[in-house]
Amino acid sequence: MYASTRCFFSNFNSRSASAVAALVSVLTLLVSPVAISSDGAVANTAAAEVSSILGSNVTFNAFFEQTVFNHRGRAIQESHGRIWVERPGRFRWQATEPYPQTVVSDGKQLWFYDPDLEQVTIRPFDNNLSSTPGLLLSGEVAQLESSFTVAVGDITPEIEGLARYVLTPKGTENLFSELELVFKDDLLVSMQIRDSLGQLTEFRFSDIAVNEPIDSGKFHLKIPEGVDVIGP
Repeated sequence: MYASTRCFFSNFNSRSASAVAALVSVLTLLVSPVAISSDGAVANTAAAEVSSILGSNVTFNAFFEQTVFNHRGRAIQESHGRIWVERPGRFRWQATEPYPQTVVSDGKQLWFYDPDLEQVTIRPFDNNLSSTPGLLLSGEVAQLESSFTVAVGDITPEIEGLARYVLTPKGTENLFSELELVFKDDLLVSMQIRDSLGQLTEFRFSDIAVNEPIDSGKFHLKIPEGVDVIGP
């Protein structure tokens, strides 16, 4: 699983590879099926809260701002654009500035389009593609607890309606060392992913709409004429 993930991202240009890895982690998380244990026996309340919040959102549509920080906390890359998400397995991430890039999944295939390289990379969509994040909310809360330590994070100063959760993988081979989710009135407003080298990728979401219909055409990439295609 981990080898295939690294192979997939190695096709991306070095400018965006780590950021795109974090991005697909985010989107795979958002489109994974979510279920709460029917017997109600949940040992970790924080895990149950995260699953319940994300599981209530069938669609998610928002403007995003993405910033990548190096291990010293210096911003080294910024981008923004819009995302459309629909469970299960469908999403479109479209960055417009400073480098146009598009990542699309229809639940069966994953397309990455880089206009600068005039290249489209295609791979089968797999919930495990982004390593542990793809498994994060793939089923019962018990599965979440078996893969992650889930804790309620501090909010300083305290803001009404704001909730922060910190998820730490229990395994040793992961694309990230810590994942932070912040919700405002049960809407996902930011996410931070820290990798093993200390690099931090932050996503901030605004103009958010949940559970509203999304045109199915958003979840298919029309490949431009004349570009190189890598994959099936």
